[in-house]
Amino acid sequence: MKILVVANLYPNEAKPYWGTFVRECYLGYQENSIETDLCVIKGSGGGAYLTFYLCTFLKALAGKYDVVHVHYVSHSVLPVLLAKFFRNFHLIVNFHGSDAFSEIHELPIKVKVKEFINKWAIKKARALVVPSEYFRKEISDYYQVKKKIFVSPSGGVRNDLFKPAEKFESSCLYVGRMIQEKGAITAFNAVIKNRKGINKACFIGDGEQKEKIIEQSRGYNIELIGLVSHKDLANTMSKYEFLLFPSVRKGESLGLLLVEAIFCGMIPLAIDNGAVKEVIHSDLHDMLIAPTPSNYSTHLSKLLSMSAEERNSIKSKLINHVLQRYDHEVVSSNLSAMVREMVGDHE
Repeated sequence: MKILVVANLYPNEAKPYWGTFVRECYLGYQENSIETDLCVIKGSGGGAYLTFYLCTFLKALAGKYDVVHVHYVSHSVLPVLLAKFFRNFHLIVNFHGSDAFSEIHELPIKVKVKEFINKWAIKKARALVVPSEYFRKEISDYYQVKKKIFVSPSGGVRNDLFKPAEKFESSCLYVGRMIQEKGAITAFNAVIKNRKGINKACFIGDGEQKEKIIEQSRGYNIELIGLVSHKDLANTMSKYEFLLFPSVRKGESLGLLLVEAIFCGMIPLAIDNGAVKEVIHSDLHDMLIAPTPSNYSTHLSKLLSMSAEERNSIKSKLINHVLQRYDHEVVSSNLSAMVREMVGDHE
């Protein structure tokens, strides 16, 4: 069996954090002894997309692949659909979030085009893959999908990379785009209100709200840095105690960052949105999931007031909950088995 993985997101030297879930999917196939090729965008802008589309079309047409696995469907699938018109192969479409649903401020015409492409891709696909049960239901309901949807959590997490280390006590970390939907200001305000109980705070990311956070953080012990590589992120996360994850994005299809944080021995504090209730053990929902942004600071205050023994108990329960569900080897093995069964390859 031979697979082509296609995506408009993939880590590169300029953006080492870009589409790491695609790389983990690609490597996971290889680790499970499946011959796998890759076609991803290089650079940004219209020229990069034209080159990416042409490369994808030619590879899908002439590469004799049994399966073409497309990530970030609305941006990547068009040349694959065109190639499929001329040559028959199994198409897997892998939705991750905003490629399936509109973001705030997206133009109506862009939303309509995105939905048209997605519906076409779903119709032609042999299988759909999504990162969580929550997103499976969202996709199924919105696009009225009749075929089976396979849940595979975005390549999973490598426990040899994301692992606990000695931590800064009562420390908080925010990672992600500093935009309204991701809740960067909500996280920042929670840190400021609880500053007496926080020994160290760090915000990693870029976005439209970063300048506002920089301006308002003057005089406080808050470190702000740009986005980092997967390896550097793992090293940083392992040293912090609390992950601030107040995202309210509709396209929050899993929250892989939550899983990575738990693997690093962190305690995440989220807002009730997306798949967070799948990632966080049900016994801890009231404690670690705030109903709305207005409750977020209060929840953080309660966590900071807990004893070391109570915090360690929470960390143990979280790790035990995610270890077998989201471990990279388990996730990639299950996905590879699904693809082999679909193709009829039982080697």
